[in-house]
Amino acid sequence: CLNFGNPEKSEIMSEFVASLKGMSQACESLVSPIISGNVSFYNETEGKNITSTPSTGLVGLKENLDLPKDH
Repeated sequence: CLNFGNPEKSEIMSEFVASLKGMSQACESLVSPIISGNVSFYNETEGKNITSTPSTGLVGLKENLDLPKDH
């Protein structure tokens, strides 16, 4: 679940994009896709954004836990 404030504010959209890039890098490193999820924007009270909270979980079996050398 990805929870963010108002995406019309450039700093919030930048945080969202950075989160997606990080998740993409993790998926590539672990050779594991993201198969579902939820994105929630406009989480704010009286014009004040919540702290961005990208949350993920992963469950599965992997034969080898060694990460590629570039990590």
